[in-house]
Amino acid sequence: ADLHVLSYTQQCTLVEKLRATMNEFSTDDAATLLLVSGRPQQVALNQLSSQKVDLPPLHEKELRVACDHAFQSHIGTTECVASTINGGGKSHHILRHTAACQARGDPVLYARIPLRESSSPTTLVELLSQARTRTAAGSGSGFALHIHMDISHIIPASANTMLFELLLVGLLRDPSSCRMYHRAKADVFRLEIPNSPGNKTARALRFCSLLPTTILDVTADVLDLTRPVFTDAPLCTQIALPEYSELKFVCRWVRGFNAGKLQYGGPNYNAEWDAWTDSEITPAECFEVLSKMCCEPNGPSPRPSWSNFRSFVMFMNRQFSFVGEYPLLNPMLLEALGEGQMFRHVFVNLMLETGRDFSLRSVPQCDGVGPPVSAAHPSLIVATSLGAAAAEAGDGLSTAAADDDMPPPPGPNPLVRQSSKTLTEEHQAAEALAPPVLVQQTSAEMAERYQKMATWESSDHPVVIFKQDPRGGGGVD
Repeated sequence: ADLHVLSYTQQCTLVEKLRATMNEFSTDDAATLLLVSGRPQQVALNQLSSQKVDLPPLHEKELRVACDHAFQSHIGTTECVASTINGGGKSHHILRHTAACQARGDPVLYARIPLRESSSPTTLVELLSQARTRTAAGSGSGFALHIHMDISHIIPASANTMLFELLLVGLLRDPSSCRMYHRAKADVFRLEIPNSPGNKTARALRFCSLLPTTILDVTADVLDLTRPVFTDAPLCTQIALPEYSELKFVCRWVRGFNAGKLQYGGPNYNAEWDAWTDSEITPAECFEVLSKMCCEPNGPSPRPSWSNFRSFVMFMNRQFSFVGEYPLLNPMLLEALGEGQMFRHVFVNLMLETGRDFSLRSVPQCDGVGPPVSAAHPSLIVATSLGAAAAEAGDGLSTAAADDDMPPPPGPNPLVRQSSKTLTEEHQAAEALAPPVLVQQTSAEMAERYQKMATWESSDHPVVIFKQDPRGGGGVD
């Protein structure tokens, strides 16, 4: 492969050696020798034109079928995870898969490997080797790795080559030290595809467009009332899925507040109402409550996002926990004082506004940061095209449902001898539709987004927070 890398002199020497060997031993009992060049007009190709075979590239659909068959039959589970929006649950999806396998008793361990602008074969081989050594030391041999490839917005120019060698070839080599990392078939690789304006990073990851892909959306149907947590820090290889009690607690509080349980004199006022003993809340109710609190049509976050929900929940969980401990928020005491019965309702309302102001994003969401999802199912494993051809087709990404009983890839077309020195029309068309070279987020784009961020002094900020006195007691600010 990569015949074009050889110099002119080396290619001439190669041809002379081949001809001398063929004249001396003939080719009757010889094995097939395939020389592959990534560029035309190479001296070795021209001198061996009688044996030249033009191989136009396979169509993208055929490549996806071939890759899927290779992963299932020979290499091991490999999956890309994308989402329609930032904070769409990609990391949660990957962690949850590993946690579910560990809950079944499967001998698997989690490892996170970052892929950054500064990443190289040297750094990736080192990180992967360290992950295998660390897990082997902690749990012994016989454990498979579930590797979470966390890809950043800005990636190195060699990203596609490194991923191809690691995931499909199964071997990544460090050219500086000749160290190698061999991928085990039992290992699972899941790649987290970042959301970037214009899908620039996804389009640059051309190799990932051939991999099985899960596209996640933020809907009530997929809201998870469990959350993955590491149980063996600092190794972070074992994951559990406890109940997301903080989310349910906060949503019960907001539901009770919206229903008027704290509004003195209202039809639904209940002085004995308590979020801990309130009726069970469903995932659909939680999603509706959080969407109303965190999403405003004219605000910086008009669309729901799991990361926004989580920020709000974690902030308000602590605030609501202190409400029952603060004496002046006790409804019985307020009624006994005879005045200020509305204080609790007004105070909690101000707490909610404080929580929204503190925990929600300031930089506005932007469109075109992720692929669309089929309307038939919000979280569907699909064979996707993250290439420019799909983007130019109108929606940024084409999707087609993957078949669980995927047939083996079709056999190659009969080889046809061709002495032409030019590329075929199919090859030229494929090159024209290929994604552009790797691109980075430009500083102008980032500056434009941050210029739309509301400054602190340009808006009002309600502030109600509980403070604890280290000498005992506490109060509010």
